[in-house]
Amino acid sequence: MIGFVLYLVGSLSIAAASVRIGVMLRRRLRRAAARRARREREANRFADAVEQAISRHFDESADLPAWDGWRRFEVRRKVVEAEGVCSFYLRPSDSAELPAYVPGQYLRLRVPVESSEDGLIRCYSLSDRPRSDHYRITVKRCLPTTDGTPPGAGSAWLIDHVDVGHQLDVQAPIGRFCLTDDQKPLVFLAGGIGVTPILSMLNHLVESRSSRDVWFFYGIRGSHEIVMPDHLRAIARSCPNIRIHLCYSHAGERTEIPGTTAHESMIEVDLLRRLLPLRPFEFYICGPDAMMDALTVGLQGWGVPPARIHTEFFGAESVSRATHHDHVPGDRAVDVVFARSGQTVRWIEGDGSLLDLAHDHGIRMESGCRNGHCGSCMTAVKSGRVRHICTPSLRMRKGSCLACIASPETDIVIDA
Repeated sequence: MIGFVLYLVGSLSIAAASVRIGVMLRRRLRRAAARRARREREANRFADAVEQAISRHFDESADLPAWDGWRRFEVRRKVVEAEGVCSFYLRPSDSAELPAYVPGQYLRLRVPVESSEDGLIRCYSLSDRPRSDHYRITVKRCLPTTDGTPPGAGSAWLIDHVDVGHQLDVQAPIGRFCLTDDQKPLVFLAGGIGVTPILSMLNHLVESRSSRDVWFFYGIRGSHEIVMPDHLRAIARSCPNIRIHLCYSHAGERTEIPGTTAHESMIEVDLLRRLLPLRPFEFYICGPDAMMDALTVGLQGWGVPPARIHTEFFGAESVSRATHHDHVPGDRAVDVVFARSGQTVRWIEGDGSLLDLAHDHGIRMESGCRNGHCGSCMTAVKSGRVRHICTPSLRMRKGSCLACIASPETDIVIDA
């Protein structure tokens, strides 16, 4: 009898323990399901924000940076992607959620090189789809050229000196080299490190499960230059609507990437004409200047409307001011008032841009590309008129100019 009682008590204890364990498991499962549901809601909300950002981007009045000025970011990861190429994962130091950006846009960074008191302003394309907690840029070390041009100071400093834990000043994503918000078929033409904004677009298309027909031509010299080959292999395997063609300009051994097609040639319009079906493609080109120029001319000669050809400047990190201004003396002269500096300077035709004028007279103005691309020198025009000697590659704030490509038409006052 005692044995039976002990058996019964033991059974009840086991049953009670089983009930408690069952309750605990159910609670954990409910909490896990709630966390998953919360993550899904947050992911869906951010995905909606990205789609809204893409739609708003084509409204001229809406394309302004998500924040003004500089914001501090911390390098959370640094990954070697290919020979001389590193990715940097940047998270805001305040851990606040990042606003959605449009795939294809770029960041402006202040690179703290020792040779410059204020650092160098450099532009780097975002190389991943929009995420709410970090940005990714992928940087290639710029090497000296055969004509003696020095290596890129910004890219070399980032790769050699910036590591996990370093802090960088970053401005909000900008740029007009972005996906259209429709379902037209796409052709991506990337040369070298010009692949970075294309990767941002590709990753967004993959993440959003887009059914758009995509042809991606990636020009490299050899396998050692391919950025993120494993990622390209995964896209080729999982996305039948994305066709990846690797165009090798140099002979040599190759590392095969399953699911992709290899060509022993540069990206040329003749190759596109042989492979592409006759459809209303949108063409996106990013790479060396010579490549972009040749492909743009060739596509227009093929009959592609200029409005369907989108290009992104991806040249040297700085360009001589003579690129845009011949500095030919003339008779026209006007006064330029630098309001914040408290100086008035006489500008004579041939003096170049407003940025040139400022530097020639010891007036400090922030600058970066000197080509009207990065927006670092955007300055408010308080009175008077200016003209841009080439079309800015970003949308301008009302009443402002890009000092690197602007010259005065009348007496002016600028906020510098």
